[in-house]
Order: sequence, then C-alpha cells, then structure tokens
Amino acid sequence: MKLEENFRMEFEKNLKGSKYTFKEQCMSFIKTNFETPNRILFAIFCAKKDPFTIDYNTTVKEIDYLFEDSNNFGLQLRNSFSYMQPSFFNNEIMFRDPDGLPTDVYYTPRYYDYVNKVRDLSYNCEDEFWKKADNCEWYEAISDFPCFLDIEISIYELEKYKEIGDIINVNDWLKYLRDLLKLFFSEFVFLEEFSTKKMVRFMKPLNGSVYFGFEYDEALLKRKYERGDLGFPEYFNLILINNDFKKATKKDEYIYRFHEDILSLGILGNPLFFNECIGLSRFAALDRTYERGNPQNNKLKYFREYVKVNDKKIQIVHPEGIGEKMKKHAFFYMDQLSTSSKSYLSFLEENILKSLPGWRT
Repeated sequence: MKLEENFRMEFEKNLKGSKYTFKEQCMSFIKTNFETPNRILFAIFCAKKDPFTIDYNTTVKEIDYLFEDSNNFGLQLRNSFSYMQPSFFNNEIMFRDPDGLPTDVYYTPRYYDYVNKVRDLSYNCEDEFWKKADNCEWYEAISDFPCFLDIEISIYELEKYKEIGDIINVNDWLKYLRDLLKLFFSEFVFLEEFSTKKMVRFMKPLNGSVYFGFEYDEALLKRKYERGDLGFPEYFNLILINNDFKKATKKDEYIYRFHEDILSLGILGNPLFFNECIGLSRFAALDRTYERGNPQNNKLKYFREYVKVNDKKIQIVHPEGIGEKMKKHAFFYMDQLSTSSKSYLSFLEENILKSLPGWRT
C-alpha cells in the first residue's frame, strides 16, 4: 500500500484518539521507575520547584497539563534546522515540550543550582545502574575493545594531530553501536535489503505490506569519529516503509516532504522523557570538566600525552579510564532510551496497524 494522504489522516486521527491510553502507560512507567536510576528522566517536570528536587506529584501534574494540548500527535513536516536540533515540538509527530525552568531565572543562582543538581543526579543514577550485576555482565559481553587508539606519528605530524580530537577506534565504535541496538531494541532487526553503505535500518514487518523501524546515517557518524568527535546520532529516526521502497531513496526526499513509499515519524524516544536521556556527545563534553561537588570547576580533567618514541616518532597516549567511562555511558544511555521508549513504540505500532486498510478490531 502507498503511504499517502488518506493513510496519514487516518493515522493522525488514531494517534489523537488513543493518546490517553499512551498517557496511562507513561504514568505506569513513572510509578514503576520513581525509585530507580531512571528517575533522572523526570527531572524536567520538577524544574520549577525551588529548591529543586524530584517529586512524584509534581511530575504527574506536569504531565497531566501537557496531555491537554490538542495539537499533540499531529503530523507535520520537519525542517532542516530541527533535524539537527531534536525537539518533539518540531518532530514529525508533534508533542509539546515540557516547560522546564522559567526563562526569567536563566543564568541566575537558581538556574545554576538546578543545572548542577540535575548533573549530580544523573551521575548518581548511573552509579546506581552499575551496581546491578546483570547490567555489568551484558556490558562486558559487547564492550571488549579500546575506545581510543594510541598511535605513533611522525614528529612532523604533531601539530596537525594537536588540532584534531581524540583518535577514536572508528570500526569498533560503529560495531558497538549496532550491538547496543541489537541488545536494547531486539524486536527490530538489521535488514540489509533496506540499508545502504550510508543509511543503516533496523526494521520489523507489521502485516506483510509495511515495515516499522528506525534508521541512522552511519557514514555521517563514521566521518565524525574520524574527526575525533565521539558521540551517537542526535536521534535515531523512526520510519514506516512499504514493499515498494527503494533503499537508495535520499533522505531529503522523505524527511522534508511526504513520500508515498516511506513515512518519517521522527525521534525514537518517548516525547515525555527523551530530552533527559543524556546522549554520548553531551556526556563526553560534560565529563571533560564536571566534578560532583565542585560545579565551579572548569579545568580539563583529561589530557592526551605525547610520548617520544625516538628521534622521528611520537606516540599519542590517551588518558586512562576515560574510554571505559564513555563506553559505559553509551550503554547506560541506550538502556534509558529503550526502557522509556517501549510504550511509545507500542503506541505507534498499534495505531499504524489500525490505520491500514482492512484493519479489524
């Protein structure tokens, strides 16, 4: 079947008509996870509390308020800027972003108090996460690789390498990301027939005529790694495709306009909790200087060393421990993303099926 206007209209109607079922699933997630490491995901809903603290009743009240916006779950096109700045307000499936801190307190003592407490909470939650033996076992099973490469270079290349970022172990990081996706989103399978050297797609068949899943630009990610920029995609892009989809279809043909064979559904993440999942890029930048209990610190904690091998060679040595920390945070991030997204993915899948011709209750 073609993913044309009639399908999109029916899909939007079904999304809006079942939004309170999704809301109840989110409320259940909050209740179940309020005393777990996932409680960091609720920080944004308590930003207005002064002094800041995570509070169950405040979280529930803020979510009640958000769900009353009649524009939620409307379908729209994404613009080129918002593709790089993930926000559900600009998402293909629109949802109002949480309000967060009032703008009139930005860059005041209250603002910095909130920011630092949230950062401390994030670190504390991750520490709690690693106290669970299963998490450590699953991590160790897929993470046995060096994060950075301590390479030897000519002394004449030294200045060039000082200008670029860390020497990232590109191929192993690309494999690690795929392994994380296989572990945490196991119902979706990498399908080579829908993927290219550039776009990687994990999909699941729904009824024989469409596939639901997500994609990311692995070629773009590889170029970032080669420049020394450690991170994951800003978001994994949800898509719906039919059997007529051509895998060579360019992103611009369906991200910024409607296409009859592929429908972009935007951010893989729960619209309530996605922004509080601190991605690898944000964490890598933050952890270079941030110290719990010392928020004023702005000095770098990690430095590369340049060790002379001989008169012609120098070895670049990356700081011990930082690679392991980055790999662990990537695992923690993916666990949060998958756990908080389950109800949203089920919500979308159910309404996709209801919107297809011939669906019966």
